[in-house]
Amino acid sequence: MQRDATLDAAKMADIGKVALMQEPVAAVMSVMRARKFDGTFLIYDLGGGTFDIALAQSIAGQVSLLDHGGINMCGGRDFDRLLVDNLVIPWLLDHFDLPDNFTIDPQFKSLRRLAEWASEKAKIELFSKEEAVITIDEADVRMKDRSDKEIYLEIPLDRKAMDKLIQPRIAETVEATRDVLARTQLTTHGVDRIVFIGGPTQYKMLRDYVSFQLGLPADTQVDPMTAVAEGAALFAESIDWSSATRPRKSTRGSISTAGKFNLAFEFIARTLDSKARIVAKTDDSKVSGMHFQVESRDTGWSSGRLELKNGTTIDVLLSKNGDNTFQVFVWRIRLKRQTPEFMRNPILVVTGVVHSRSAGSG
Repeated sequence: MQRDATLDAAKMADIGKVALMQEPVAAVMSVMRARKFDGTFLIYDLGGGTFDIALAQSIAGQVSLLDHGGINMCGGRDFDRLLVDNLVIPWLLDHFDLPDNFTIDPQFKSLRRLAEWASEKAKIELFSKEEAVITIDEADVRMKDRSDKEIYLEIPLDRKAMDKLIQPRIAETVEATRDVLARTQLTTHGVDRIVFIGGPTQYKMLRDYVSFQLGLPADTQVDPMTAVAEGAALFAESIDWSSATRPRKSTRGSISTAGKFNLAFEFIARTLDSKARIVAKTDDSKVSGMHFQVESRDTGWSSGRLELKNGTTIDVLLSKNGDNTFQVFVWRIRLKRQTPEFMRNPILVVTGVVHSRSAGSG
C-alpha cells in the first residue's frame, strides 16, 4: 500500500521516471561509496518517529537484505516527550499556577507543543555540548497562568540527565537488533560494521552504547543525515532510464580498433573510485613492436608511450564527477640506423569515457 501510494503521488505530481528502493539498501550503497569494499552491515536507523534495523549484505557491488525489524514507536520525538513529561511538566507545575492536567486544558494545552519544541532544540544542542537549557521566553509563550503571571521556560539540562531518561528506549533498540541477528543465525562476528542512520544517532552516547552492547564497531564514514539520500542518488544514477525495463548501466567499457587490428582497450566505465584502469587486449601479431599512450582530454595528463603488449595496464586519474574522456594513441615503430624511432603521427586514435562518482577524492 505504501509503495503504491508513493508511486501514485509521484505520478500525480508529474515527476515522471520513478523507482523505489529500500532505505537500508540505499544506506549500504552510501557505505560502499565511502569504504569501497563488500561486507555485511547492520543498518541502525533511528529517525524522528520509528526505529528500523536491517541486516544487509553487499557482494560484488550488489546489495541484498538478509532480514529486518524495528520498533514502530521509538524515535527522536519519543525522546522529546520523555524530556517534557519528566522535566518540563514538573518544572511548570512547580513554578506556575497551572492545573494538574494543563496539557489537555484548552486554555494551556498549547504549552505542551511549545515545550516539545524547546526540548528538541536542547536535545540537539547536547549532541555537541555537555549542557543545554530548555528555554522559551515570555514573548514567545504569550500566555499567563491562573495568577496572571507570565509563563516562560528556563530548565538546565545536561547529558547525564538526558542519558538517564533515554537509556531504556535505546536498550529496547539493542534487543530488537539482537532479534534480527538471531533470526538470521548470524553472530556479531559475521557483521563488519554498524551503520548509523537518522538524526538521533548523531548523539555520541547513543552510538557508543549500541556499539558496546553489540560488540560491533561503528561506521563513521557516512553522514547519518544524508546517507540514505546519497545512496538513493547513486542508485538512480546507475539506472538506464531510457529503457522500459530500467536495467542497470554496464560498469565495463571497451573500445576497439574498428577492424584494423585485433586490438581492444577494456576499462571500468562506471566507478566510485578516483581512477580507472585501462587494459590492452590483443592476440594479433601485427601489433608487435607498436607503442601506445593514454591521455586525459580533461586535464592533459599523459601516461607516456609504452610498448603495446597484451595485458598492459594504465591507471587514468579521474578529475571530476561525471564523464571523464580519455584518448588512446597507437604508434608503429620504424627502424632508422638500427635505432627505434617513433613515427610523428599515430596510426590509430580511439576515445573512451569513464563516468566517475567519486572523482578528486584520491
